[in-house]
Amino acid sequence: MGNKKGFAVSTMLYGLVFITIAVFYLILATVGNRNEVNTNFVAQIRESLPDEINTITFNANGGTVSPSSKKVIYGSDYGILPTPTRNGYTFLGWNGKNLFSGNFESGAISHIDGTLSSNSNMVRTPNYLDIESNKTYTISLNKIVKQIVVFYYNNSGNYLGYKASSDGASNGESILTFTTVANASKIKIRLWESSYDGIVQLEEGTQATEWEPYYITLNTKVTRNINHTLTAIWRIN
Repeated sequence: MGNKKGFAVSTMLYGLVFITIAVFYLILATVGNRNEVNTNFVAQIRESLPDEINTITFNANGGTVSPSSKKVIYGSDYGILPTPTRNGYTFLGWNGKNLFSGNFESGAISHIDGTLSSNSNMVRTPNYLDIESNKTYTISLNKIVKQIVVFYYNNSGNYLGYKASSDGASNGESILTFTTVANASKIKIRLWESSYDGIVQLEEGTQATEWEPYYITLNTKVTRNINHTLTAIWRIN
């Protein structure tokens, strides 16, 4: 309750400041150089406006958490985040939009023809990444690679198919949008490079948005200027 009152008072005070500035510049516009004042007026008002404030909701993902939401400012740090609890599990952290966690290793496995083979000029994720079937995702890298390939698997680890960004064109790739096939629940990612030390983002939808880490911490910058949800990630004890 105290936080809500404080926020309301702050909003009212900010509104009074905004009105005062507006009136001041309108008066100047009537007695001075109107063109110069009006040009500066817009810039000054924009500078005085507060940063965008959004609400983040905490999805305890099978556990409990308090508080269930908080206000954050776009472009600033997330700040202190609550720690959820869940019987029989250890809390690993809060996840936002980036579903990629892990790393790449050499000797990528290729399933294009249904068989297994190794290639030292490629790297892959050694572990599966959980996804949903018949859903669209986008992989984005901050470095150019010759090719990005996603392999689909079911719950039993059976290979279901793949999606490639290109045929290894010399100009390279950094984004791949794909829709998972029916019955797919896991993927592995392969990059046509002998090594890769850049960042990777796997997110739902068709757009590659600004990168954020897999785990959101108090020092993570808010990169989404909308209300959004953070989901608890657990490890079974």
